[in-house]
Amino acid sequence: MRVYIGGAYNGKVAVVEKALQRLDEQQALWLDAKLPEQGTNLVVVNNLHLWLKSFEGTEEQAIEKVKQSIENRPSFVILTDIGSGIVPMERAERVYRDLVGRVYQALIQDADEVFQVWYGLTKQIK
Repeated sequence: MRVYIGGAYNGKVAVVEKALQRLDEQQALWLDAKLPEQGTNLVVVNNLHLWLKSFEGTEEQAIEKVKQSIENRPSFVILTDIGSGIVPMERAERVYRDLVGRVYQALIQDADEVFQVWYGLTKQIK
């Protein structure tokens, strides 16, 4: 699994598109705010934080569901960093932000490669 993480509108999608072109992968399944069904084809998951916003279950269940959906297949996961900035006043928003951070940590820990994208500049951090 390759993970690309950065702020909103920092060029993560363009970086992934270029990476797929270099790998000559035109058959990638792109999903936005959705998880793929289990399978073996290449998948690109974008906006995981939006999927997590509507997830109903425990943190452990969220992590397990995400991991199961991309295991045993080539995958590119595009993560938007929502943990920087102002801490939300509403408790539910803080709980959501924490959930996103912990799911991201679990994915990054398991990832083969991790890239930070900052305004189109890419740095491999794992």
